[in-house]
Amino acid sequence: IAICTINKGVATKEFEVIVVAKDPEVITSVVVTDEALGLGSYANGEKEVTSVKFRYTQIGKYDDYIQMRYKNGVHSSICNVTPFMKIEKVVITLSKGKTGYSNNDALLIKFGTDDTYSDYSTTMSTVENQAVYEIYPDEEIYTYVSISHNMPKFTVYVASIEFVYVKEPEVVESYDFGSEEYTGYAAGLGQDHRIAEAI
Repeated sequence: IAICTINKGVATKEFEVIVVAKDPEVITSVVVTDEALGLGSYANGEKEVTSVKFRYTQIGKYDDYIQMRYKNGVHSSICNVTPFMKIEKVVITLSKGKTGYSNNDALLIKFGTDDTYSDYSTTMSTVENQAVYEIYPDEEIYTYVSISHNMPKFTVYVASIEFVYVKEPEVVESYDFGSEEYTGYAAGLGQDHRIAEAI
């Protein structure tokens, strides 16, 4: 609820209105785990997690972790099918019991503005006894991301993958109080609004 003051000539009217302002960018995330994907033995599949559909290739479950490997010419991978608005970063948390080794370029992360995931790529190298890794794209413009196992041997055990992205804000810009329109200011919200009030 905000106090709005409307001026019409010399008359001033003050009243309360409920105002939903144009929000700044809202950051949210979806977290993928073996449980969220419903994993069992190594398989291909699709699964919706928090309204986002993901596709995975040759990913399995080990204890309570996502297991990614290379076998028979195929690297395990996971990608989003439902586009995000803008991806800010990806946070990969490895199993704490499986962080005893350092491996260069253990995972390949590819970002794209479409589902070819071909606009920007980077790799993630593991560091002994480090569990959490944050991967940032070169720009916050991408709507798709793919994460793949990237070694000729060794398995990667992932506790969770958090996809952090910008969510579409909700916008309400006008209020109808009658037939006459006035430009008002919603105190404390930093936004101008068209206000209508019957006089």
